[in-house]
This record gives sequence, structure tokens and C-alpha cells, in this order.
Amino acid sequence: MEYRDGAYFYRDIYFGMERFTGMETVYHLDQPVWAMSYGGGVLNISDREQIRSIYAFLREALRLGSEEAPYRGPDIWKNGSLIYLNQWEGTLDRFHGYEEIRLKDTKVYELRYQGGFI
Repeated sequence: MEYRDGAYFYRDIYFGMERFTGMETVYHLDQPVWAMSYGGGVLNISDREQIRSIYAFLREALRLGSEEAPYRGPDIWKNGSLIYLNQWEGTLDRFHGYEEIRLKDTKVYELRYQGGFI
């Protein structure tokens, strides 16, 4: 995925589906200035419809990230029987974190991430 706004350019490159890894990079005047690497995915689920619903819920949560803490999604988000949890340390300069999704009391997704200014 790519997005350009004036002198800034954002690129997200990832590989995989059920389990995946990737990197987001922000460029200013075509020079990389910030990056975040991540990896994770669904756990012990092979049903395609269930995987799709987990990732749809994840996209909901990611749209709710704040300007103060733009590390993935909010610290907690619930919708029906799914709950998104996100914990992080650091600042935009240098950070790392962990997110998970639970279906009732069962962890069905997890992801670790880290990044900062280059």
C-alpha cells in the first residue's frame, strides 16, 4: 500500500496472510525518515471465513489509533465477542509493542512491532 502527500510518501510492504511480516516506511523528499517492522497473524485457525472476520475486526481497530499514540490501534477495542488489546512502550522516536485479538477468552491473533525515526 502506498500514499503520497506533498513531500511525504508512505509505503507498507507485507508478505503472507494467516501469518505475515512487513514494514511500513515514511519518506520525506524521497529519503526514509521513519519505519516500523511487524510480524504475527492468526493462531490455530484454518477456517477462511473466521480468518476474514478477525482481519476485518483488526482493520476496525487500526482505524481507531490516535495521533498521540499511533502505534497500531487503541489500547483496547471491543466489538461483540472480539476484543483487541495493544500495549506499547516508547515514543514515535523509538518504540515497540504487542497486540492481540481474543475471541471470548481465547487468543486468536497476535503481532509484535517495533520502530522509530531512522
